[in-house]
This record gives sequence, structure tokens and C-alpha cells, in this order.
Amino acid sequence: MTSRVITLVLGGTLLGACATGSGGFSTGGRQTGSDAGTQPPPAIDAGTSDAITEVDAGEPIDAGEPSTGIDASIGIDASTPIDAGTDAGPPAMPDAGPPPRPCTPLPTTGTLTIDGTTSGGATWARPSAATCPATARATSVAGAVPYAEHVLCNTGAAGTFEVWVDSFVDTYMVVYDGDRMPADQLACRDADDDGAGFSQPLVTGLAIPAGGRVLVVVTGFADEDRGAYSLYAARE
Repeated sequence: MTSRVITLVLGGTLLGACATGSGGFSTGGRQTGSDAGTQPPPAIDAGTSDAITEVDAGEPIDAGEPSTGIDASIGIDASTPIDAGTDAGPPAMPDAGPPPRPCTPLPTTGTLTIDGTTSGGATWARPSAATCPATARATSVAGAVPYAEHVLCNTGAAGTFEVWVDSFVDTYMVVYDGDRMPADQLACRDADDDGAGFSQPLVTGLAIPAGGRVLVVVTGFADEDRGAYSLYAARE
């Protein structure tokens, strides 16, 4: 009888078997491991594998438009101030000053007459003016003499005028351009003391453009000279 030995390896276990000449297997020759006839190696279920499956990441995240960064080719204009966030608004307009004072129109024909008084009026140290602008004040005789103001406006054509005063007191007259007394009261346009005679002032050749204004100040020669008067104006 011929004997054959067959060695089988199942699942990493060495199995020995002896075959007889009749073709049967002897179960008495097992070396180690499990019985190959009753314990087959477990098969790997490919459907339930513990291997890591692919994770569905869902829709891709939209990162938005890519940043363009700072364009280094465009410089900052240092001549243009940086807006700090507060709108300064339009530039301030220059102060136009106070509105014009009411005026008395100069005559186109005839003579204008205005009656007034210096009694109770504001006082000043009047200019001492043989010519204008004056260089000094008459503080020695008229340091606090009352005065009255009259704004005359030329609503007609440009021309020259004469202005004078009649009063029972010794009067003095000072003329300024515009309709307000300037801060520098010595900056007069014209002035007179006795040009009309009998201690009464007279200014002639007073050129006033169309729409122009002058301020006529009637005052006394000295502090005690105050009272009623009449102011006259006529086109020459």
C-alpha cells in the first residue's frame, strides 16, 4: 500500500493529513490549529467592511470674490487731505457784516431838510479837522460833546452835493464814507466848522456815486454846544 502525505495550510494553521492507498484521509495526523473540516476561516464581508468610507463634504464653501489686495501702482495723493469721516460741509461764507442802515435819499432837485437835536445824544471826543483824515481830537474843548448821525444815500445819478447846518448853537460837522462811523473816528471824508458863516459848518463838492452813501455827523464845537439844528443838502 502506497502512503501519501498532504500538507494543508488553512488560515495560517498548519494541518497534516495522511492519505492511504485507498484514498481516504486519516484524521489522526493533525499537527496544530483548528479542525479544517469544522472551522473554516472567516470570510471578509466586503459590504460591511470597517474600512473608512468616503465622507460626503456637501456643497463647496463659497469663499466669495478673491481679494484684489492693494494696487501698489496707485499712489496716495499727499496733496488731498484724508477724510476723517466727519463731513465739514461747505466752506464758511465770509461775514457780510451788518445790514445797511436806513437812509434818507439825497434830492435830485431842490433842497433836503432834516431837523434834529444833539441834546441827550451820545458823546465823543470829536476830530479836530481842518482837513481829513484828521490827525488829532479836540479833547481840550470837545472831549465829551454830544452828536447825532444822519445816513444820506444817492438814489439818483452820480453827482456832487453841498451839505450845511443851521442852528442857534455853535455846530460842527464831520462826514464819513458809508453808513457807519468807522472804528478809527479820525478817518473822516470831510469836516467843517464855520464854512456857512455865523459859526455854522458847510461842506461842498461832496462827490457821491449812484447808490453811494455818506454818514453826516452833526455835533458841537465844544462840550457845552448842544441843541436843535437843521441839516440841509442839495445837488450842486
